[in-house]
Amino acid sequence: MTDRILYVESNPHTMELISRILKYLGGYRVIPARHAQSGIAIASSTSQRPDLILLGIKPDDASTLQGATQLRQSPALRGVPILAIIADDRIASHRQRIMAAQCDGCITQPASAQALLDIIGDY
Repeated sequence: MTDRILYVESNPHTMELISRILKYLGGYRVIPARHAQSGIAIASSTSQRPDLILLGIKPDDASTLQGATQLRQSPALRGVPILAIIADDRIASHRQRIMAAQCDGCITQPASAQALLDIIGDY
């Protein structure tokens, strides 16, 4: 069975790029969602329960961090690892806030396709 990744990302270009890497290079099944609420609704379906959640984080947008908290609190997603994806070279200043939002880890973009797959593979 193919591992399912719920990918919550509001930027359609980033969604397309990362999804292609995950599907074609990693062999994952990607479940796309534009925001945390739709991700929770999708994942609440037993057939759509993800094995991992990737969450696009915008450091200056508190709602994306709130999305992580909402995903973590969803009973349908209990125990599913959440990895934040952040495109920011100031990651050290944001890591504490990302971890406070109960993410299990963080991926800094740009990362090579192989680095992205390696980090995901660790989870």
